[in-house]
Amino acid sequence: MEYIAPRTILLVDPDVIWTGILRRHLTSADYEPIITSTGREGLEAMSREPAVILLELHLPDMPGLEFARRVRLSRSAGEIMLAALTCDERQQAVEDCLGETFDHYLCKASVTLPDILSVIRELRMRLPMPRTV
Repeated sequence: MEYIAPRTILLVDPDVIWTGILRRHLTSADYEPIITSTGREGLEAMSREPAVILLELHLPDMPGLEFARRVRLSRSAGEIMLAALTCDERQQAVEDCLGETFDHYLCKASVTLPDILSVIRELRMRLPMPRTV
Protein backbone atom coordinates (compact mmCIF):
# COMPACT_ATOMS: atom_id res chain seq x y z
CA MET A 1 0.00 0.00 0.00
CA GLU A 2 1.32 3.45 -0.93
CA TYR A 3 1.77 5.93 1.92
CA ILE A 4 0.08 9.31 1.48
CA ALA A 5 1.56 12.09 3.63
CA PRO A 6 -0.79 14.36 5.60
CA ARG A 7 -2.22 17.31 3.68
CA THR A 8 -1.83 19.79 6.53
CA ILE A 9 0.36 22.77 5.60
CA LEU A 10 1.51 25.31 8.18
CA LEU A 11 2.09 28.80 6.81
CA VAL A 12 3.94 31.15 9.19
CA ASP A 13 3.83 34.64 7.71
CA PRO A 14 2.68 38.04 9.06
CA ASP A 15 1.53 39.26 5.60
CA VAL A 16 -2.27 38.87 5.70
CA ILE A 17 -2.73 39.54 1.98
CA TRP A 18 -0.18 36.90 1.02
CA THR A 19 -1.56 34.35 3.49
CA GLY A 20 -5.12 35.01 2.33
CA ILE A 21 -4.17 34.26 -1.28
CA LEU A 22 -2.26 31.14 -0.27
CA ARG A 23 -5.10 29.93 1.96
CA ARG A 24 -7.53 30.03 -0.97
CA HIS A 25 -5.14 28.24 -3.33
CA LEU A 26 -4.09 25.60 -0.81
CA THR A 27 -7.71 24.90 0.08
CA SER A 28 -8.73 24.62 -3.57
CA ALA A 29 -5.86 22.12 -4.06
CA ASP A 30 -7.31 19.99 -1.20
CA TYR A 31 -4.72 20.97 1.39
CA GLU A 32 -5.56 21.91 4.96
CA PRO A 33 -3.79 25.23 5.61
CA ILE A 34 -3.00 26.43 9.12
CA ILE A 35 -2.21 30.15 9.03
CA THR A 36 -0.19 31.88 11.75
CA SER A 37 1.44 35.30 11.77
CA THR A 38 4.14 34.91 14.43
CA GLY A 39 6.78 32.38 15.37
CA ARG A 40 5.11 31.74 18.72
CA GLU A 41 1.77 30.97 17.05
CA GLY A 42 3.56 28.76 14.52
CA LEU A 43 5.28 26.76 17.25
CA GLU A 44 1.94 26.30 19.03
CA ALA A 45 0.39 25.10 15.75
CA MET A 46 3.00 22.32 15.53
CA SER A 47 0.65 20.27 17.74
CA ARG A 48 -1.54 19.85 14.62
CA GLU A 49 1.35 17.92 13.00
CA PRO A 50 1.72 19.62 9.63
CA ALA A 51 3.50 17.75 6.85
CA VAL A 52 5.07 20.92 5.42
CA ILE A 53 5.86 24.35 6.87
CA LEU A 54 6.11 27.40 4.60
CA LEU A 55 8.00 30.05 6.57
CA GLU A 56 8.64 33.75 6.08
CA LEU A 57 12.10 34.52 7.46
CA HIS A 58 11.11 37.94 8.82
CA LEU A 59 8.65 37.34 11.64
CA PRO A 60 7.58 40.01 14.13
CA ASP A 61 8.63 38.08 17.24
CA MET A 62 11.63 35.96 16.22
CA PRO A 63 13.93 35.36 13.25
CA GLY A 64 12.73 32.65 10.87
CA LEU A 65 16.01 30.78 11.33
CA GLU A 66 15.31 30.57 15.08
CA PHE A 67 11.84 29.22 14.38
CA ALA A 68 13.34 26.60 12.05
CA ARG A 69 15.92 25.54 14.65
CA ARG A 70 13.19 25.09 17.26
CA VAL A 71 11.13 22.98 14.84
CA ARG A 72 14.13 20.77 14.10
CA LEU A 73 14.87 20.33 17.81
CA SER A 74 11.31 19.23 18.48
CA ARG A 75 10.94 16.90 15.48
CA SER A 76 13.46 14.81 13.61
CA ALA A 77 14.51 16.31 10.28
CA GLY A 78 12.72 13.70 8.21
CA GLU A 79 9.36 13.99 9.97
CA ILE A 80 8.50 17.42 8.64
CA MET A 81 9.49 19.38 5.57
CA LEU A 82 10.43 23.03 5.97
CA ALA A 83 10.51 25.54 3.12
CA ALA A 84 11.42 29.21 3.31
CA LEU A 85 8.82 31.22 1.41
CA THR A 86 10.17 34.69 1.90
CA CYS A 87 10.68 38.16 0.48
CA ASP A 88 14.42 37.88 1.25
CA GLU A 89 16.28 37.50 -2.05
CA ARG A 90 19.81 37.81 -0.68
CA GLN A 91 22.17 34.99 -1.61
CA GLN A 92 23.35 34.92 2.02
CA ALA A 93 19.79 34.22 3.17
CA VAL A 94 19.50 31.33 0.71
CA GLU A 95 22.81 29.87 1.90
CA ASP A 96 21.91 30.33 5.58
CA CYS A 97 18.58 28.54 5.11
CA LEU A 98 19.77 25.65 3.00
CA GLY A 99 22.90 25.29 5.14
CA GLU A 100 20.77 25.20 8.29
CA THR A 101 17.57 23.26 8.48
CA PHE A 102 15.47 24.06 5.44
CA ASP A 103 14.50 21.59 2.73
CA HIS A 104 13.68 24.23 0.11
CA TYR A 105 13.89 27.99 -0.52
CA LEU A 106 11.33 30.06 -2.45
CA CYS A 107 11.43 33.80 -3.01
CA LYS A 108 8.04 35.53 -3.10
CA ALA A 109 9.20 37.99 -5.77
CA SER A 110 9.78 35.28 -8.36
CA VAL A 111 7.60 32.33 -7.34
CA THR A 112 4.21 31.46 -8.83
CA LEU A 113 1.35 29.68 -7.11
CA PRO A 114 1.85 26.57 -9.29
CA ASP A 115 5.54 26.60 -8.20
CA ILE A 116 4.49 26.60 -4.54
CA LEU A 117 2.06 23.72 -5.06
CA SER A 118 4.73 21.78 -6.92
CA VAL A 119 7.24 22.25 -4.09
CA ILE A 120 4.64 21.15 -1.54
CA ARG A 121 3.96 17.97 -3.55
CA GLU A 122 7.69 17.29 -3.85
CA LEU A 123 8.31 17.79 -0.14
CA ARG A 124 5.37 15.60 0.88
CA MET A 125 6.70 12.79 -1.32
CA ARG A 126 9.99 12.93 0.60
CA LEU A 127 8.32 12.30 3.97
CA PRO A 128 8.88 8.80 5.36
CA MET A 129 6.07 6.46 6.22
CA PRO A 130 5.26 6.71 9.94
CA ARG A 131 6.56 3.89 12.12
CA THR A 132 4.03 1.55 13.67
CA VAL A 133 4.41 0.60 17.29
